[in-house]
Amino acid sequence: MKKSHKILILAFLGIILFIGIAIPKLTVQDVISLTAEEKSCVQTSIRQQFDHPLQRIALWLGKSAVIYKQGDGVIKENTLIVKSYTIFRIPLPDTRFFNRITQQVICDWASEKTDGVFSDVSQFTGIIQGFVIKNIGQPIEGFSASIYLQAFPGLLEADFDGVEALEGKYAYENGKLNFERRKSGRMSSAEEMIIEKGHETLFNNIRGRLGNNLSVDEIVRGITAEGIGRVSGTILLGPTCPVVKNPPNPKCADKPIFGEFIVQNAMGNVEFTRFSTQRDGSFSVSLPAGEYYITWAEPLGPGIQGQLVNVIAGEISEYTILFDTGIR
Repeated sequence: MKKSHKILILAFLGIILFIGIAIPKLTVQDVISLTAEEKSCVQTSIRQQFDHPLQRIALWLGKSAVIYKQGDGVIKENTLIVKSYTIFRIPLPDTRFFNRITQQVICDWASEKTDGVFSDVSQFTGIIQGFVIKNIGQPIEGFSASIYLQAFPGLLEADFDGVEALEGKYAYENGKLNFERRKSGRMSSAEEMIIEKGHETLFNNIRGRLGNNLSVDEIVRGITAEGIGRVSGTILLGPTCPVVKNPPNPKCADKPIFGEFIVQNAMGNVEFTRFSTQRDGSFSVSLPAGEYYITWAEPLGPGIQGQLVNVIAGEISEYTILFDTGIR
């Protein structure tokens, strides 16, 4: 090969390498402004994460950026959500949790607030996240509603209504939990990760359902398997004939309802979950211990009807629920 050809090939490879390095250096930027102390914390943490020589080289060819700051200096500890890239903006996985692209860097850049509410939320968040890590594992893309629902049988989808996430918030409507991305929100693999404000909303939702006077430990027990009970039975519709005869006419017996039902709080003004009956009207639903009001999603008959049920932890409560047709 001629010397001129070698020079051209080396020059071409040099240009490719330059472009590959320039892409992350120019395009990867911190989404938020950081103090000098925060920047130092991030650099130190990243060096600790990528401690292999080859990873150090890969990191040197690329760049890291903070994509979110969870905490905003309110509750200690504060978390910086960091993503690291190498040449050509190829994501760098974390060394300790393979294929985990999002890194959570803990930085205590603010003094801890001692207000009771913040303290309760901080304690609650730490307990449930520790429980998830111990029993399920470290979530790759942060702590989301689906992760918590998997870990805690006593959580309801309605508990996540209004809970703020990295790129939007959760909304519970018509028996379904959905994630609503902000119009200005970016597409992100960690977009459903619940932020600190979201954990505060989640805590308040659960506390409002289980009892405002409960301690953090009692609330946590209420969303674990220890606080779960079951309600089962049959839901019927009657009367089906305008006149009740003696002896009763079998054709006028109460009919089983095959449909969808709503579980509300005892006051009947907050929806927690929904369930469907079998064709024979039978049902069975697991709920955290407490008192609930069951009503029909598509009622037939006069007014709003329903029945109060009491859920006892570790027990099955049997009910026969009758909805009135209004036929007389």
